[in-house]
Amino acid sequence: LEAKGYRFVIEKKEEKTGEWRQFSRSKLDIGQTFVASIVNVPNGFWRIKLSPGVVANSWWSLLLLVIALVVAALGAYFTYRILLEPIKLRRLVKEKTKELEYLAFHDALTGLASRRLLQEKINEHLERVRHTDNILGVLYLDLDNFKRINDTMGHDMGDQLLQEIALRVQSCVSQGVDVVSRMGGDEFAVLLTSIDSKKDAEVIAKQLINTIAEVIKLRHREVVMMASIGITIGPEDGLLAEELLLNADLALYAAKNNGKNQYKFFNQQMQQKMISMLDMEEGLREAIKRDQFFLVFQPIVSMSTKETVKFEALARWEHPTKGVIYPGTFIEEAEETGLIVPIGWQMLEKACKFINQYTNRYQQTMTVAINVSPRQFMEADFVTRVREILAENTVLPKHITLEVTESMLMEDIDHALVVMDQLRKDGMQFSMDDFGTGYSSLAQLKQLPVSSLKIDRSFVMDIGSQNEGVQIVEAIIAMSHKLGLDVVAEGIETQEQSDLLEGMGCEMGQGYLFSQPITVKQLL
Repeated sequence: LEAKGYRFVIEKKEEKTGEWRQFSRSKLDIGQTFVASIVNVPNGFWRIKLSPGVVANSWWSLLLLVIALVVAALGAYFTYRILLEPIKLRRLVKEKTKELEYLAFHDALTGLASRRLLQEKINEHLERVRHTDNILGVLYLDLDNFKRINDTMGHDMGDQLLQEIALRVQSCVSQGVDVVSRMGGDEFAVLLTSIDSKKDAEVIAKQLINTIAEVIKLRHREVVMMASIGITIGPEDGLLAEELLLNADLALYAAKNNGKNQYKFFNQQMQQKMISMLDMEEGLREAIKRDQFFLVFQPIVSMSTKETVKFEALARWEHPTKGVIYPGTFIEEAEETGLIVPIGWQMLEKACKFINQYTNRYQQTMTVAINVSPRQFMEADFVTRVREILAENTVLPKHITLEVTESMLMEDIDHALVVMDQLRKDGMQFSMDDFGTGYSSLAQLKQLPVSSLKIDRSFVMDIGSQNEGVQIVEAIIAMSHKLGLDVVAEGIETQEQSDLLEGMGCEMGQGYLFSQPITVKQLL
């Protein structure tokens, strides 16, 4: 504007005082001749004042006066132009206002409605159907594993993919009647105003999943995307846009947890589960702060001598009102919220303290195996933190075995190799936990610097009754020995299982047959 000869002032209205605070202005004063327009955007009211620079310049005004006195016709011409300037200014302000309003209510990448516009439309239609038998549907859609597109093909390709998905979503709904919105990232929402029943919403959800799953071509590559959808119905499930969107998001969460690439309708149990999860998260934070987590230790014995060769450290939560809580109740929530990371560091410190206590009590050092969560293992400073904790507690790395799951290692095998190689050079051992339940290949297994495999208890439970179970365990043990790895069988509960495993060449075992997990006090 300034380069074209205009002078301007941009002001923002303070919400508390109602006063207009100057935000930006041209170098030259705006003068007395100007037009103003107020613009309403999501963060408040703004005002722009525009003035043609030609009016404010005194020398130009004098020149106009001289010209007007000498040549009346020429003066009239300039006067005519000046009288048109406010109209031009108003037109310019109107155009810019429309641009701002469009940006406020639409997504810049896809052109779809913004979250704010969607909320307004939902509330508008809720008001219409509130006292009728009509309904509306809200679908919350999230692409499954979209992150891998950005990671492998770049964000430009990711943006192109999102634009294509936006077109496909729009093709599945009634144009001009239903509203499609991009909520952010790879999340979309759809307001269905033309449905008569839940069945109609279900039909559209299925169509969306099938349409999105069709092959997309990006840079000579074919990509197949899957989507999970949460569905909620108004006004049955809520009387406000925020409520319906939250419920649809809860249903989406349930769909993803149930295996992805599917849809789920919202129900009250989902809401109760979310409340329970929030309570659990709050309890976990308090437990970390008050040091309510503790370790119990289960012996891992030699199958030949039945003597304890190491302990596995297992986490427990001493809840002030509920008593001892087992990991199955809180580990999943701790993983999802990231609280598993501080819990994991506390458990490693407690394991180191136990090693020192055991050494002082029995004058010999016992190795402790401790589980590592995927979230903790992927921390950028994982190796540094492990080394710091061991050094602070004067525990040698060789007395700690970190148990990692094969699915966790396969998620990012390159990162896993770097981390494990650094700690293995320090003398630390690694054991692959729950072997046989993940998806590692033999070629990948050969790369990993693990010293032992733990056969999952689900296989051990079968070897006393099913021949297939015996064959699987025999194969795992034989393969492990070929790779130079020791084998630990967990979940041994009967003498028959113990005898069979020993006969197969299994070196170590743990389970209730030998000992249940016991506290530090009981051990010492």
